[in-house]
This record gives sequence, structure tokens and C-alpha cells, in this order.
Amino acid sequence: MFVSCSSEEERLNKFLYDISTQTEFNGLVYVENNNQVLYNGNILSYSVSSKPLEYDSKVYLASLTKLFTEITILALIEEGKLTLDNTIDQYRPNFQPAYGSIISIANLLNMSTGLPRELDSENLMNSLKFDEYGFAGPFLDSTPNIELAFRPGAKFEYSNLNYWLLGAIIEKVTGLNLDQAFSKYIFNPLEMKNSGYSLKNPSLVIGYKKANDKWIADQTNYIGRYASGGAYSSLQDLIKLSDALKADQFLNEKSLDYLFGENQSIEVYGSLPGFTNMIYIEREENTTIIVLNNIGVPDLRKVSELKLGVLKILGVDTQKNTQSAKHKITLINVSNLSDSIPIEKGMKNWIEAILNSDKDKMNDVFNDNATTNGKMDITDPTWDELIRLKNEWPNFRVYGYRWIEKENPKGIEVWFYCDGEQRIALQWIIENEGGKTVALFVKPDNMTWLGQEFQ
Repeated sequence: MFVSCSSEEERLNKFLYDISTQTEFNGLVYVENNNQVLYNGNILSYSVSSKPLEYDSKVYLASLTKLFTEITILALIEEGKLTLDNTIDQYRPNFQPAYGSIISIANLLNMSTGLPRELDSENLMNSLKFDEYGFAGPFLDSTPNIELAFRPGAKFEYSNLNYWLLGAIIEKVTGLNLDQAFSKYIFNPLEMKNSGYSLKNPSLVIGYKKANDKWIADQTNYIGRYASGGAYSSLQDLIKLSDALKADQFLNEKSLDYLFGENQSIEVYGSLPGFTNMIYIEREENTTIIVLNNIGVPDLRKVSELKLGVLKILGVDTQKNTQSAKHKITLINVSNLSDSIPIEKGMKNWIEAILNSDKDKMNDVFNDNATTNGKMDITDPTWDELIRLKNEWPNFRVYGYRWIEKENPKGIEVWFYCDGEQRIALQWIIENEGGKTVALFVKPDNMTWLGQEFQ
């Protein structure tokens, strides 16, 4: 047993060292399997000169914050203060948009609302306003009456705005601001003393982002990311959270089944310009992998590869973490796009812009074919993310297109892929025959998109 364990630890050390040479890391990695800690230390790249993180370093979590939000919602359901089926307006009676009566708690949690990714993609850090008591709910009650991309529950589309609205619901139900609610339902019971969400700008480790091949301090205050990405924590505290969830002593079994899902695993990625994080918890195998970085890892795929490599060394079956087989679709060669059909001509020009990494043309062509309310801004992160895929994916190419007419949302969709089986579909949503696109629907598969892993 000792020899086997030693060999496993040695393989882990070698693997983590190797991956640290393939892209830049400056963080902490924790690996536990069957109640045995196999790795708990730094993973560093020589090109990064930042001070290594400590066990109790307070790090901005980015989208790992969503796990805190979901746990708090489940705790409130256990108390009988919420239900998954009830809608936004039942908890926020002053919520103005009409969709408040058709979007449920479950829709918000599983990203099936049809709401856009951000409330204001041009001004991410300042688009949310807080009152003197630290509440964002009153501001969110006046959210614009945004046109939904699809009927709630019909599709999946990643949206940080979903979790902002969950934060507003938490405020209303508890009478607490988000920091107080997280503390009451998570941090205090688990003695997570280095975790929080504070408008007072707590003393956190500095993040670093790369600019002109140099690492510079990221001075952004990310509290504006609210319930979708504004919390902070430490490796020490996240281990406590993982232990509590795996030990069935924190939430009841029904809540845990919902949280872990059919695959009995939690997998959340969080990325900000100066921070890159991941937490993976698997109940049946009793496995935990945590990664915290105070740099914006240049190649986000390596974080996913790190997880998969660790699981392979541990002998954990990664296949069960994939979704059931997807339905087959038929794609048409893009050479068949017709110049005589305006929307097809626009799609052909847009594909050309993507293949040429032409950000301005991507934005202009899309907007030329969009309704007034459907237009996008040149600062939207979608364009830079498409350029990243083009630059990083080996043999990036267009796979084909199709018209979607018998399901919602309707529109025209183009697929890109590479030899590594990463794929992404980009759909122009078109509500009326011969009309213009009202929104862009991004469908990643087996890849990382904006720091989130999609399988």
C-alpha cells in the first residue's frame, strides 16, 4: 500500500510540474482521494515572479462564487423559505420586468432563462448598484424588460445575470445582504474564516494579468461581480467546504443530490483577468481537486487538462462525467450559403471574419444583420474569445451550418471545431422568416468558454 501510494504521489508531482511548464501558473493545488491528501502545495512557473499563495491567502473566486450562491439557495429551500418552481416576482414583488412571472428559481440555477450573459457588457464592474446597506436587490428590481432569447426552460445559455437575480432573491428572503447571508449559511457553520463577500474591499492577495508579455497588477475591485463572481476564499476554507459536502453533514440528501447532479460531481471554473480557479468534488469516488491562481492563466485549457490528468492518475472514471449521447444533426457545407439570401450572405461574411480573427468585422457584420435591440458592442468579450479559440485550437476550421426551424430558438447556426474534438456552435437567433437576428446563442462543447468548462 505504501509503495502504491508513493508511486501515485510521484506521478502527481511529475504531472503537475510538467503542466506548469506548458503554461504559466502561480497558485495552489489540492488533491484528495478516499480521505487521503495526495497533493497540497504550490504549482509555480518560473516566468511568474509573483509571491506564491499561502494556505490561507484570500483569493477572488470569480465564478466559484456561484457555488456559494447555489448552496445558500438550497439551504433556504431546506428551511421552507424558497421552492425551485416559484418565480422571481413571488420573492421580489417590486421586480418590474414582465419575465419575472415566468422565470423560476430552477431556471436561474440551471442557466435556462433566456436572459443575456451580462446586464451591461460594456461596463461589467460598474453596472450593478448597491444601497447604503449593501443590498443590490432594489437596483435589480428595475432591471430592463430584456427580450428573452428563448422560452425559459427550453435551452441552456450561460448568464451571470441569472445569479445576480438569485442574489437579490437571497436578500429579500433573508433580510440580509449577500455577505451576511453567505456568512450565516456557509462561512460561520463551517468556520471558513478567510471567506466572504465584502463591499468594504477587504485585503486580498493581488492578482496579475498579462499585458505586452509582462505581468502587471490587476487593481480591479471585483465586488461588482456580486453573486456570480465577487466572493473570495482560501484553499484552507474551500477544503472545509468540500469535506462538509462529501460528509453529508451540511446539507440534506435532497439538496446534495440536486447540487451534485446525476454525475454525482461538482465542477466549477472561475476566471478573471488576474485570477484563475477551479473546484471539482466527486462524491462516489470521494475525490476533491482545488486549484487557486492569482494570475490570469494564459491558456485556460490547461486548467481542465490538469483536472483530467489528475483523475487519470487517480484511476477515476472520467467518462461518467460526460453527458448522455447528444442527438445527431446534419450540417451543410458553408459553400452552399447563398449571396442572394441576405442573412446567409451575412453569415458567410461573418464566418470569414472569424477565420481571419478580424474583431471589427465580426462585430460589424453581426450588427448589419441584427435588429436594433440585437446589436452587440465591439467590447463584448465574445469577439476576443473567438479570436482566442482561433489562435489556440490546432486546425481550427468551420465544420458546416444548418437552419434551425423545427425547434426553439429558431435561426441559422454555424459550427467550428478542431482535431481535439472541441466544438462550438454559434447561432443567430431569428424570430421571423426573412427577418434579422435578435441575439447570438453560443453553444460550447467539450471546451472552455469564458473560463467555464463545458462538456
